[in-house]
Amino acid sequence: MLSHSNLLISYLREFLHDKSFYDNRKILKIEELLLKYIKSDSVKNNKDILNKIEKIIFEERNQYIGKLFKIKVKYAANSLATEIDLCNRHIWIIWSVISRLKIFQRQRHIKNNSSLINEINNNGFLLIPDFLDKRTYENVYSDSLNYPIALNKSDTSTISRNLFSFKDFNISFYRNDYTALLLKKIIVNINNLGFNNGLRQTSNLVKRTSFWQKLNIIKSCEDIQKDCHMDTFFPSLKFWYFPLKVEKNKSFMYAKKSNIMSVERINVESNKFKYINNVTTKLLENRSTLKNNNSSSYESTLQGSLRFSSNEMKQMNLELKPIEVPENTLLIADVSGMHSRGIGVDDMSSSLRIAVHGNTRHVKVF
Repeated sequence: MLSHSNLLISYLREFLHDKSFYDNRKILKIEELLLKYIKSDSVKNNKDILNKIEKIIFEERNQYIGKLFKIKVKYAANSLATEIDLCNRHIWIIWSVISRLKIFQRQRHIKNNSSLINEINNNGFLLIPDFLDKRTYENVYSDSLNYPIALNKSDTSTISRNLFSFKDFNISFYRNDYTALLLKKIIVNINNLGFNNGLRQTSNLVKRTSFWQKLNIIKSCEDIQKDCHMDTFFPSLKFWYFPLKVEKNKSFMYAKKSNIMSVERINVESNKFKYINNVTTKLLENRSTLKNNNSSSYESTLQGSLRFSSNEMKQMNLELKPIEVPENTLLIADVSGMHSRGIGVDDMSSSLRIAVHGNTRHVKVF
């Protein structure tokens, strides 16, 4: 993990030299502290290092001291990242870098899982085919036919429902023997990647967020999930267990290696925040204005789920591609990387995609 960490720190150093107000002395000090951070195994040392970095960033701005690493949500428009007088301090970028170093810290202590850890660190996603044994798979699939529910962030024509009581759904989902076995196996596989702070946290997040997802992915349907975007500034996992094969146009799409904070990505994101810094939070509060302009995606950008144009993707040397999966496959993706939903199919009768879906996003990033 040290090689990933050192490379990331070098990317940050290059960016700060070229695009920030920090002088060489401060940049070298930040680099020195981050190199200590990645080798630290002490909670106290970690906190002391972050406190020192915070003082370098804020200098005489005492009103901000103690706030930098206490962010608990992804919302950019409600954070220090969009304070006008802090713009050139590139707080968002520093958050992104240190949150990744935190993951690498944890991963140093995980044994016997280096191949999967390297795969998700290098590419941003991984596939585990033949995830369940035959008997468990058949029963889980049968379960999906009996009482799945589809949830989404908003009401759209992509949602397919056949159960209306969330309370009843929760009970049946977790009491079912075979679905419980599926979740248990998902929890173990995700915990072994080091993105969360131990088995208990991973288990709580998976159980709290998991649901049967039924989506009609139709080409003619407008859906902001089809826009190329990132979910969070920090590494965060989502997963899909697909009982059935997923064809190209209904697939999850991901830009391989987009989870990496390359110099190109850092530059594109910092330019985005120059724009966001000019937008007042009042616009965010007036949701009707955003909706009248058909700009739900714009609203999500202001909240921190940045959207990326095809030109910006070219600047980062990235390309969204569909991830086709066979039946009985678990897909795990770091959604701090660029991703989207597939474009969909023409025929409603063949548009359904079924999965057990959830995430391990948590609020205590640092």
